[in-house]
Amino acid sequence: MLSEILTSEGFWFWTLAIVQSGLIIWFVETANPVSAAVTMVTLIVGLAFFPTQWEYVGLADLHEMPLPAWLSHNAWPLLAGIGCYLFVGIAWATFRWWLLVREMRETYERHKAEWLAPGNLRSTAALLQSCAERCTETALREQYQRWSKICRMAASEGGNRLTQELKPVWKDFVTNGSRL
Repeated sequence: MLSEILTSEGFWFWTLAIVQSGLIIWFVETANPVSAAVTMVTLIVGLAFFPTQWEYVGLADLHEMPLPAWLSHNAWPLLAGIGCYLFVGIAWATFRWWLLVREMRETYERHKAEWLAPGNLRSTAALLQSCAERCTETALREQYQRWSKICRMAASEGGNRLTQELKPVWKDFVTNGSRL
């Protein structure tokens, strides 16, 4: 098999397959599905230019019979290939989702720890106090004053802990895009 790979047509066939596969992976990882689809189509079209290599990828019978007959003759291997592709795809998608959620969780925890630092709690308390002074609505002013007091108390206790009293302030902070 090594001699077939090293023939002039075999070299270019495997170069095309490897480069195009790398491009597909890169485009999918960089969230560019249109380019990945175009690369996939060019890979399939590119394979048509190497009919002598079809035997090595399981398409040798395609020379002797029409496509519908070849599809019916190779139905089980095709279904097995599609099933393996779906199984691997589902496993890969689950793994990538787990990585994404883990990264989001780490980012959330990092932002929460930064916000709970005593210095940041003091600045949040000052910001809330200034918002309360400028607010014309009584209920909102009282809420800002209460939150300011809670943030000052948490900062004086050393911060770094999300208490029940701080949770509404933190929720408002996160809901409003990390700003009050």
